[in-house]
Amino acid sequence: MASAVDDEDSLDQPTNDVVPSFSFSGCGFLGVYHIGVAACLREHTDVVSRREIRFAGASAGALVATTLLCDIDFGEMTRMFLEIAKIVRDKEPVDLAVMLRDVMYHYLPDDAHKRLSNRLYISMTILQGLECGLVTDFQSKEHLIDVLNTAVVMMLLKGPQLNVRCAFGHRRRV
Repeated sequence: MASAVDDEDSLDQPTNDVVPSFSFSGCGFLGVYHIGVAACLREHTDVVSRREIRFAGASAGALVATTLLCDIDFGEMTRMFLEIAKIVRDKEPVDLAVMLRDVMYHYLPDDAHKRLSNRLYISMTILQGLECGLVTDFQSKEHLIDVLNTAVVMMLLKGPQLNVRCAFGHRRRV
């Protein structure tokens, strides 16, 4: 008869049939921390090159996952997060949607939507019913930027209204 200790030890053994996924939360103030985690994943693992591994993010977390998967320099992204934090802290008038759009156009590669489709899941709030949906099908770089921008500035109720297919299968307006 196996002891309880033997059963506990077997639970800790790794298996090769589990595919991990990674999710970055939407806390803007944790953005720099998330960049550090993503940098560690890039430098010390092979998760970026393994197409079966999926990533998810909400708000600032979606930006970090995008940065990781598109191989954007983390130093640049950290500077951007800190600059935005300073502007907000100093209460300077700023249109966050315009600022983020400009940054994303500058840093995202032209094929970003192809790299990220069905690999990155961006959490969105559906205005009708305030449901949560995951967007993972990006039609173009412009569409990807619109989805990211809407995910980041949603709580401010700015950004474009998008007609998107969410991961739960419905086509909704966000």
